[in-house]
Amino acid sequence: HRKYLIGMKVRLSDNVVERSGSKPLDAALEASEFLKVPLMVHVGDTPSSLSSILKRLRPGDVLTHAFHGRRENILDGRGKVRRAVWEARDSGVLLDVAHGRSSFSFEIMERAMAQGLMPGNLSTDLHTHCIHGPVYDFPSLMSKFLALGFPLAEVVRLSTQTAAEWIGLKGEVGTLKKGARGDVAVFRMKEGRFVFEDSMGARRTGNRMLEATQVVLGGRLLRPSGAGRRKLTEVAGKPK
Repeated sequence: HRKYLIGMKVRLSDNVVERSGSKPLDAALEASEFLKVPLMVHVGDTPSSLSSILKRLRPGDVLTHAFHGRRENILDGRGKVRRAVWEARDSGVLLDVAHGRSSFSFEIMERAMAQGLMPGNLSTDLHTHCIHGPVYDFPSLMSKFLALGFPLAEVVRLSTQTAAEWIGLKGEVGTLKKGARGDVAVFRMKEGRFVFEDSMGARRTGNRMLEATQVVLGGRLLRPSGAGRRKLTEVAGKPK
């Protein structure tokens, strides 16, 4: 199944690795090196120090849940971005948001931004425990970063192009250039007062909300229905 394998992931939360120490990371690095694919490392309440983990990652590897607010996050005791984080970012390690139920903090993100550290990729980590909040869907996540002050063009780039490059599909997906797949997401920009919540329960207010209106995927036209933004159903006929 090598042609379907784009990378490997290891989860280093203490409730998973328990007393295994560095063995899970050792095994994951060895396996990804053997298969010549990048490694995604899940952090948050890790028993090992974040710095010790980052020092072992290679260019093209991914630190996911990079802006969580639990212990062993990207900030040191003084609120400064750890040196190992800067070194990893500069070496080519991708800092992935992966919001999820418990893995994104406005405070951590804002402190990082103030020091010049930005995410390398936006992602939801959407699952049954966060689809009804605080994540909801991808447009809601994108809107959250608009509220944090990110330009719309940068939000779109971090939601499309960066992921396409990481999985080796640059020029094929995540772009509307000639020769790419004709998959398109169409949004409506709503203006008003919108309250966004992170995984820690903290809130921020924004004045713009992206709302999906339709998607063209593999030649099929899909539009929101039923659960609103969170559900798409196929529309009969060809896209117009």
